[in-house]
Amino acid sequence: MGMHGSSTRAVIFQNVKVPVENVLGEIGKGHIVALNTLNVGRFKIAPMVVGSAKSIFSETVKYSKGGFNSGNRSVSSASSSKR
Repeated sequence: MGMHGSSTRAVIFQNVKVPVENVLGEIGKGHIVALNTLNVGRFKIAPMVVGSAKSIFSETVKYSKGGFNSGNRSVSSASSSKR
């Protein structure tokens, strides 16, 4: 749901030759690069969730002000008719 780059499977490379200029960090310490990437992702998720929550709240307010499907009654008239 929005995290299209999120891997759900393990990728294993065996006997792969990587040119020295393409190596990130120290050889054998790739987990540090991977964990730092996850940490950056965590910082990105928070604003995405807040933005989604704002949108959902805004749409909920619009819907509640617009009335209900049954008879197109507004929120205030629906609550007052039950008295």
